[in-house]
Amino acid sequence: MHLPLDVTASAVAFCSELVKRSESLTGYQGSEIIKRELRGAEEICPQVLTGNLSNMSNASKWAVEAAEVAEMDHQQHPYGRLDGVAWKHSLKRVCHDECEALVQGIQEKASLLAASVDFARNTIEDSCADEVVKHVEAEILGCCSRSCGWNGQFCSFFPFLSSEEQADWQAECCVERNILKFSTRQQMCDSTLSQADKNMSEKIVDKRPNKAKDRKILAQDESQNSKSWSLMERSFGGSVDNNTCPPPINLHKIYENFFQDWKRVPLNEASKVERRCKPKDQPSRGECKSFLLKETTDDEGGTQYNYNCWDACGLKQPKNPESLNVLAEKVKDEVLGIGGFLFVHKEIYSAWKWT
Repeated sequence: MHLPLDVTASAVAFCSELVKRSESLTGYQGSEIIKRELRGAEEICPQVLTGNLSNMSNASKWAVEAAEVAEMDHQQHPYGRLDGVAWKHSLKRVCHDECEALVQGIQEKASLLAASVDFARNTIEDSCADEVVKHVEAEILGCCSRSCGWNGQFCSFFPFLSSEEQADWQAECCVERNILKFSTRQQMCDSTLSQADKNMSEKIVDKRPNKAKDRKILAQDESQNSKSWSLMERSFGGSVDNNTCPPPINLHKIYENFFQDWKRVPLNEASKVERRCKPKDQPSRGECKSFLLKETTDDEGGTQYNYNCWDACGLKQPKNPESLNVLAEKVKDEVLGIGGFLFVHKEIYSAWKWT
């Protein structure tokens, strides 16, 4: 008999606890029980994945047991690992598409999952991870990667998104309670947080040990076969529509002109502007053609980014032409994150000439 997986994740628990409802039956009958239990599971799933399913609820026993993975600290987390961030109230979608895909995957693989109940080859957890969860995680990671412009270090698109789009992306990609520590998915999600919110998020990240093989089992890491997920690994004028992303996480389609229109300059390479100039702080990018992100504190004491517009500051070209980077490029020396760059539109940088 195989032992359960070393790695524990709420998505695996959601699938395996549901499948165990058919333990007394296999084949067609077991498959039908699984499908019957799936009724209404899509609504319960976000609460299981984020750790917000109370034992006092009317949820099925299997759902309550599945939620224990995400409720390991005996506290509920309505927004999963982002439960402590200042802007959590703006998260609206909370794992909706991931849960939709999980339920659909279990439905399609019901016969195979029912056959795994007899433990002939794998545990139920193994089968859930192999047949359902790794495919869902891979799709979610791939879609989220494309939509935020993940380049292996940070999300290149994030500074250009509205606050509502940022919240939608975070809710879809990052709220799950059991995103494995050190995984690509965690690194990608953390890269969009301010340092203060990252510290808050760290407090409820699953800190149980996991290894590269665990992250691979769940497809939470990029692999050699998935490098095309990273926009940095593609010719950035090429198509990224080979895999369909669930709406509305299709920001790469809406903003496909970003890579053609914008470049970035590290702040330590940007030329000094007139001393008398005071960059204008504004809540959104608006029509600004050169800006940096400035970390500020909102009325509730939470950390947020403001757009520091440099349009009126007489920006001059940097001395080093190599410091002008396309958005998809990695930072060579140091991971600076989205707050460490001046973003410049082609209306400005196209006039720069290096001899």
